[in-house]
Amino acid sequence: MTIGENIKRIRERNNLTQKQLAYLSHISEGMIKQYETNVRTPKQDKVNQIAAALDGSSCCSKECCG
Repeated sequence: MTIGENIKRIRERNNLTQKQLAYLSHISEGMIKQYETNVRTPKQDKVNQIAAALDGSSCCSKECCG
């Protein structure tokens, strides 16, 4: 499973739209879309922002990438 797939899975599990995640993580909605579709791969600082917005669910934990 890719980082983008994990971001999408956790976002949906938290009942958030891409727009809501973008707002909460201070990352543009377009960038969230690109991450989720694997057009771009987020750098660690962006992963941290997204994880914080998802209530600390780390997208690089063993649950996601392991």
